[in-house]
Amino acid sequence: MFQPLLHLTLAFLIIIVLGGCSEIENEVIKIGAIPAFVGVADDQESRLRGLSFRKKLGVNEGLLFVFPKEKILHIWMLNVEIPLDVAFFDQDRKLIKGGYPLHWPTI
Repeated sequence: MFQPLLHLTLAFLIIIVLGGCSEIENEVIKIGAIPAFVGVADDQESRLRGLSFRKKLGVNEGLLFVFPKEKILHIWMLNVEIPLDVAFFDQDRKLIKGGYPLHWPTI
């Protein structure tokens, strides 16, 4: 009876442990004259992981999501525990839209 539950639990733990193994490339970018220290999420895996489960970000730190082509996107912030600002840039690095997340009550 507990065998399937044990297998499911082990599979889940393996996914969690291996999910943290891949490195996100870090870069310094400038927003105006202000340097920002960002991780670069430029593949599906790093974009899916995003900032999930992060407890904090330092001053001028963030995560830059890079997509292969311009398109309308929806940002899913499951398990993101820190308040974030979101900004969308085009391929020429021009700010298209900035915004703040909606705050939903915790259930």
